[in-house]
Amino acid sequence: MEKFIHRDISWLYFNERVLDQALREDVPLLERLKFLAIFSSNLDEFYRVRVPILHGLRRVKKKQEGHAKTDNDNVYKQVKKIIGQQQKKFGAIISEHVIPSLKEEGIYLSYNHSIPQQFYQEIGHYFTNHLLPNLQITKLHEMSFFPVNNVLYYLVTGHADAMYIVSLPDAPRFFHIEQSGKDYVIFVDDILKAFLPKIPQLTGLYGIYTFKVTRDADLTIDEGLGVDIALALERELAKRDFGLATRLLYQSDIPADSLTALLKNIGIRKSSTVRGGTYHNLKDFFSFPVKRDELLYPQRKSIQVPDHDLPIIEMIERKDLLIHTPYESYESVVRFFEESAAHPEVSALYTSIYRIAEDSRIGRALITAAKNGKRVYVFVELKARFDETNNILWAKRLAEAGATVTYSIPHLKVHAKIGLIEREIGENKRYYGLISTGNLNESTAKIYTDHSLLTKDIEVTTDLLELFTFLQKRRVKKKNDELAFRKLLVSHFNLLEEFKTRIDEEIKLARAGKKGHIRIKLNNIEDEEIINKLYEASQAGVKVDLIIRSICRIMPGVPGLSDNIRVKRIVGRYLEHSRIFYCWNDGREHTYMGSSDWMIRNLRHRIEVCVPVRDASHRNELKEYLRLQWEDRVSAVAVANDGRNRELSTGEGLPVQTAIQNWLQLSVKNGDI
Repeated sequence: MEKFIHRDISWLYFNERVLDQALREDVPLLERLKFLAIFSSNLDEFYRVRVPILHGLRRVKKKQEGHAKTDNDNVYKQVKKIIGQQQKKFGAIISEHVIPSLKEEGIYLSYNHSIPQQFYQEIGHYFTNHLLPNLQITKLHEMSFFPVNNVLYYLVTGHADAMYIVSLPDAPRFFHIEQSGKDYVIFVDDILKAFLPKIPQLTGLYGIYTFKVTRDADLTIDEGLGVDIALALERELAKRDFGLATRLLYQSDIPADSLTALLKNIGIRKSSTVRGGTYHNLKDFFSFPVKRDELLYPQRKSIQVPDHDLPIIEMIERKDLLIHTPYESYESVVRFFEESAAHPEVSALYTSIYRIAEDSRIGRALITAAKNGKRVYVFVELKARFDETNNILWAKRLAEAGATVTYSIPHLKVHAKIGLIEREIGENKRYYGLISTGNLNESTAKIYTDHSLLTKDIEVTTDLLELFTFLQKRRVKKKNDELAFRKLLVSHFNLLEEFKTRIDEEIKLARAGKKGHIRIKLNNIEDEEIINKLYEASQAGVKVDLIIRSICRIMPGVPGLSDNIRVKRIVGRYLEHSRIFYCWNDGREHTYMGSSDWMIRNLRHRIEVCVPVRDASHRNELKEYLRLQWEDRVSAVAVANDGRNRELSTGEGLPVQTAIQNWLQLSVKNGDI
């Protein structure tokens, strides 16, 4: 019996849920365009990261099994079929729903139409003065052409020996005209199709078709002893946009002989082609030129935590702080570093960096602290995909300022979101710790839902100090590493076993005829060992509620396997990013929060940190947070045992993210938080 959903198929259904937001009438119109952009951007990344792996698995299996069909062939075909269906759905949403709705608001997006005649002269001037000087034109057959990753190209065709590729680097994707209170938006694609034939070099050619190539984003780095990972990464990053092609997305009406000639010239196999619509790179909707407040999500003012005008260390001395972003202000986390950088009694700052903002106040605070003579220890994970360049830059800045910078343990990623402040009061030292579910990044904190715990708990801070000391050694755990963490759960040491123990406790309760209940919120669940443990819990009678945003390999509601497991997925205004773990434990509830999803990589190939939430009021907050999410029937869908989304909406109630905002505002007003 099949027990697991394929991870890539599950992810595609998550991305379809993103696409579905563009259909929702309760989502502001210009935000619906952004969801189309997110869907498109996500799919590009899927082709850069996952499709190369699927190709590789197919090749390996075929070598092992001759030319016989394999499960990986079937998965790949299913993946292509799902993507094809989703692309058709994308086209229908934009042409049948979004564009008519834009028109009702006086916004005319020209889509699969020729340029409006009344603007022809003005657009002609724009082409001549702004686009033409930047055109790059290459004649095929005279030289081979190498399309760079995810750049939009135009194939201009005539007879077989007259084909050109045109590109337009760094030009805006849209041309915007305001007239008589209305907005007209034209794709640059349509401008080029109208005016390229007027260029003498291209006169007489009659076909103009868009295409783009997506390339493998994997980096090949020798992580052996003595290798400078930063230097090796910089060399590889320069090659990333020139990796192996995983997809050529082409305009569907391109003639077959022209497509064949193009593929031959650029060296891409027919099996890597994907038929698309007229327009590609629709992630460019992120830069849609019309901005109207009434068609965007209303601005929300972040809730300030009580006593927020006090120094942050004094606030933590009074009571541990639990911050729920973006609903509550991220300033408390930023101030944790900024105030410590200037505090006369603070002697040292420790932190880990996985994805840091490009213009990070936290990064600048660490630099200030180092220049102020404080000891600053920073672990920078250089191998955070697509953030490598920014992390290398910050590692250099911090080292130049005098910070002690350690980075990238070979064959291991440090994904923990942690910080520690050392304070000297006379001859005594006091420590203040930070454990978060999200990156220490004030930019993403505005749009990702996360939780940050600021604590003076001596057992937690002692564990953090021991972990930072271990990370400075820059190596993987060895058998003789006797790190006995008292409170923290740390992957490679005690995290996986502790979670399995917690599930076993619920199983024992259920088998004794008592209530067993587990409720977990994650980004992804993939690891088969932990999934099998949840199946065991279900079969014992434990009620298992899972809120999984993205990859979910568990099959809920299968008779005899997972009858008591239910899975929901939430997609909304903010990206659901937090990880929370709740177990009933016969009324002595256990609640944890931290950085770890339940994927193979998180549990086995990364350093992750989760922390037990010991304060009763904080446990109640997270319990209520989970309850609101679980009971939502507006933003949430159920995940079926084939990975598909199943609507729950009754048309009643508020989207859960609005409900959480209202609950937190009321709690602060009433003094509950």
